[in-house]
Amino acid sequence: MDFKKSSHSVNIICSGTERYSFVSHLSRALGRRGISVSVFADADVKKHETDSFPDDQNHVVSVMVFSETYKSSIPWFATHLEGHKNKGYVVVPVFYGVDSSVVKSDLECLTTLPEDGNLTRHQSSDSELVKEIVRVVHGKLSYTERIGTYSRLLEIENLICQQPWDVRSLGIWGMPGIGKTTLAKAVFDQIHSDYYASCFIEKFDEGFSEGKPQRLLKEKILNIVITKLDVSSTYTTRLSLLRDKLRDTRILLVLDDVRNPLVAESFLGRLDWFGHGSLIIITSRDKQVFALCQVNQIYKVQGLNEQEAQQLFSQTAFGKDVPEQDDKELSKKVFHYANGNPLALTIYGQKLKGKKSSTMEAAFLELKRCPPEKIQDGIRSVYNTLGDNEKHIFLSIACFFKGENVDYVAELLKGCGYFPRAGIDILVDKCMLAISENILQMNDLIQDIFRHIITGDRIQMKKCTTLWQPSSIRYEEDELKGDGQLRETPECLMVTKEIQGMSLDTSNVMFTVNSDAVKNMTSLRFLKIYNSHSKNAPGLKFPEENFLLSKLRLLHWENYPFKSLPENFDLQELVKLNMPKSKLTELRAITENLQKLKMVDLRHSSELVEFSIHEYAQNIEMIDLQGCKGLESFPAMTKLQNLQVLNLSGCSNIKAVPGLPPNIKELYLEGTSIEELPKSFAASIEHIDLESASSYNQGFRKLVRLIMKNCTRLRSLVDMCELESLQVLNLSGCSSIEEIKGLPKSIKELYLAGTRIRELPELPESLEVLNAHDCKLLKTVRLGFKQLPRHYTFSNCFSLSSETTAEFLEKGVTRVIMSATEENQEHIKTRAFNMCFPADKRHSTFFRWREGPCVTVERPPRTQKTLLGFAMSVLVSFPEKSHDLADLGIMCTCTWGTKKGHFGKIERVFKCWTPTEAPSVEKDHMFVLYDSEIHPDAGEQTDSDDEIKFEFHTVSGENKLLGDTSCMVKGCGVKVITPPEADKLVSGITRESKAINIIEEDTIVTDQEETLPSPGEPEVTSAGDIEHEYLHQKPEATSSSSSSSESHKQVKSKGIAIWKWLACFRHKKLKSRKRLTRVLQESKEKDKIKLVDDEDQIKHVHPRHR
Repeated sequence: MDFKKSSHSVNIICSGTERYSFVSHLSRALGRRGISVSVFADADVKKHETDSFPDDQNHVVSVMVFSETYKSSIPWFATHLEGHKNKGYVVVPVFYGVDSSVVKSDLECLTTLPEDGNLTRHQSSDSELVKEIVRVVHGKLSYTERIGTYSRLLEIENLICQQPWDVRSLGIWGMPGIGKTTLAKAVFDQIHSDYYASCFIEKFDEGFSEGKPQRLLKEKILNIVITKLDVSSTYTTRLSLLRDKLRDTRILLVLDDVRNPLVAESFLGRLDWFGHGSLIIITSRDKQVFALCQVNQIYKVQGLNEQEAQQLFSQTAFGKDVPEQDDKELSKKVFHYANGNPLALTIYGQKLKGKKSSTMEAAFLELKRCPPEKIQDGIRSVYNTLGDNEKHIFLSIACFFKGENVDYVAELLKGCGYFPRAGIDILVDKCMLAISENILQMNDLIQDIFRHIITGDRIQMKKCTTLWQPSSIRYEEDELKGDGQLRETPECLMVTKEIQGMSLDTSNVMFTVNSDAVKNMTSLRFLKIYNSHSKNAPGLKFPEENFLLSKLRLLHWENYPFKSLPENFDLQELVKLNMPKSKLTELRAITENLQKLKMVDLRHSSELVEFSIHEYAQNIEMIDLQGCKGLESFPAMTKLQNLQVLNLSGCSNIKAVPGLPPNIKELYLEGTSIEELPKSFAASIEHIDLESASSYNQGFRKLVRLIMKNCTRLRSLVDMCELESLQVLNLSGCSSIEEIKGLPKSIKELYLAGTRIRELPELPESLEVLNAHDCKLLKTVRLGFKQLPRHYTFSNCFSLSSETTAEFLEKGVTRVIMSATEENQEHIKTRAFNMCFPADKRHSTFFRWREGPCVTVERPPRTQKTLLGFAMSVLVSFPEKSHDLADLGIMCTCTWGTKKGHFGKIERVFKCWTPTEAPSVEKDHMFVLYDSEIHPDAGEQTDSDDEIKFEFHTVSGENKLLGDTSCMVKGCGVKVITPPEADKLVSGITRESKAINIIEEDTIVTDQEETLPSPGEPEVTSAGDIEHEYLHQKPEATSSSSSSSESHKQVKSKGIAIWKWLACFRHKKLKSRKRLTRVLQESKEKDKIKLVDDEDQIKHVHPRHR
């Protein structure tokens, strides 16, 4: 199905008499705008004695035409009007030759529709009314599909523009329901007119089997060949001949929802039948499709952000953009559960629509337990394409390994007969899994749907290899005889022997487990017993008997109730032992064969006094004994060549670490009694967490994190510049530290709260987070950052000079502006920063300052598409010695009106401190905030007014407004941030990035302010082309008269030179450094321009000027 038949779908409901007159004209007009129309008339239904109206979720807008004969069809209209409203459709009533008030008196349900949607023929002719209906419908459709689309379109456009001028291709990749087809249609709609021929093939795999792709290509492209290439239609009936004639034709082709890459590959061939400049877009849920189809760029569709998701859910469930205060918590839960998936958000909104607030929570929980079929279908379709290896791996991860390190999971699964690396890669490619920082991530929605699918597919328990539901495990209990022996049923015997994994949440279990039930699970490999609700007492009771689980590879048992492991507990196959909060008093090796054991986690096992299992576990990689307060000594670990992580935090009785292995990377000693690190420290260490140390005089070039909080006796440090890899340095609470000699260029986070430092060395460009809370002696900070700071805190720094804070403000805002000249502007719109200083009245001049929590600003005209955001200043008063402010936040509410009388609203909560801070704040403080997403998006709010209102309030960690007795907002100000003018832009590129220098050898008398020309598309291959373009686009700069002065000629000469330079970046063919150099060198002699040859010169130039 091509795009114009499926991009938008509209129903027209009428009584029947006007179907072949007015409605016919309306249908054709909508069709010309690419809107698919389905007409349903009461007369047709009566004729066929059936209601043929379909339940199609694609039809989100319905036009109801009420003519003079409407009274005979009142039941017809009433039924469908109610049905449409219940399904969340947008209804546009049209009163064709009748009085709207009369119709509404007959159909009371019409009175609930917005008045601005009513259209009538009394004030217009048929043609004018049709035009108005098309305009309204198009606006309604755009509104329903706009959320989150515009910013993603810009990202896709950027990827397309990065490709050379050849046959270009783009893959749009994402999980089911994420919006791939919507984005592809939006891209098609935006650019299809730029191509000689275009075709959108929806549901490609289904259509291919029916011959639709070939038919559509002939229908859509054959006409172009006939008219533009003057070719006989009979000559191009064969696809191969058609391809031959299209080799020099620019074509836009979209293949939607490709699932079988071999089919798409055979259809596309070698791509040699597409002309230069052609674009192929493929959407798929499987990344492998793009590799086989030779796709150059892949765009992964992410879920909607929280604001977008709440807007979509609120529109569907509550009929408004922003949910009421009572519904906000539910909206957040739905967002996090659906992970921003638009299809899931829409369906959940439809299912919850019309329910009372008091019952919505329970209804949502029921939907989680039993997901709607429309959501299940997408996940099931992917699951059905998986092989047995991938299905087993997926089930294991869903039940046991979500959130675990991928390397350890692969090690655990490898010994079970699976091929984990290949299987995990396939699951990632099919968007069922994600890997972030080497951690396996699975969406809660996917996990629940997958479990539901597996549960539904079980016809008999004998097919089950993994148990995770209490009812399933209780089934195993019930199949035992009174003497503990299995009932003599082959089916039950097979069940017990085939069980490979058991995951049990004890918060929902209220029975005692018979040990024989577990003992007979001879194939058990993964055992996970946990409590998802820590406040609930464990309802599961195990008898203290022996377990013969010889194949067990994972033992995860929270709150293990016994003092030791069973004597004959066979651990030869064990890879991970995870028993936090256990009652163990000792953990020693029961067997000498523990070569497969890699991880031991006994966190907060407070009764543990002996740890010696490592003696026979030579391959162990991680030992976590955090909070084991009963442990008084720790054995030497020098022989453990593979040990990389050792956590002894909170082991308050540990006074020394006698020996460490040579390859250890992370060492956590916070809360121990260790005062000094051993001299024979491992040079490979990357992370040290130490408290109460009195000295630190060693430098480790591989050290990434150094945490030395509350080392009150620590007076000096080595020169930190030697730590070339250091990213995090935490000296908070080191109250004797007075000086830092230097900071490495790699540093990203610096915590200095409570130190006696008076002056900071120049801050490296890499620094993102700086916490100098309560550094009351700090006076000066030398700034050197060229990137946006993320979170700088100077609370209670009352000695800080006003010059320093003013410089911070100026540089922070300047960096936002300059970033727009160096990077993609849409990329900048993901940035935000937060700075805090003691209040100073002199800072109010930098903003439009107002007393109280509200301020209104006017957006400069013609800045909708270039607006970078707003810098906001908020003055907050704190009661004397304010405590318990760890979760303090500032809520910003931004509202604006539209020209149609509606309003838009955005809310953001800025956390005042980083998560590790809980400061005690004195006096008034000013917070300077910036978030580029706080503004009416130019692509999605094109009818917004220029007046924007901001309102600020302090909130708690749960985003609840704080009362007047606590800290409150005393004043606020807002500064509009837009890109610089053309002359500032040119000088900014030269001055800031220093990536390209253009040196004019002649003397320049003065500068003349010029504006950037709009980006064009003509191909530029020579300096002559550039000059020709400049002369046509800037005639005022090249016109001459008798009164022109010599200085004006010099200005004109410089203008031509610079605009030639900028023109190079505006054309896709001149992105490469080599081609740009050639073109500029051609003009070097003529205009005396010198080009500084820098390898990095291209990448710092804003894409707008390429």
